[in-house]
Amino acid sequence: MRETLTLKWGTLKGYDLEEGSPAHKALIKYFDDPTSISCAMQSDTENQKDILIEVINHLEDGNILLDFSDEWVTKERAIQYLKEY
Repeated sequence: MRETLTLKWGTLKGYDLEEGSPAHKALIKYFDDPTSISCAMQSDTENQKDILIEVINHLEDGNILLDFSDEWVTKERAIQYLKEY
């Protein structure tokens, strides 16, 4: 299974992770803080950003989609996107 993460507006838009995988286990913690059903309305806490970076680090390069530009990116580019948004 190819695990993927989709980011938009500087936050989580979607994911396809294998249940029980390291990325999935990390992502579960993301929802401990308040979340919005709309990524456009989501305002991640610093903890949530750190969790998304942890998830990204468990994925392979090219498995992270920046949805707004429809671009598959490296882990480094995805982390930069989250930090600079």
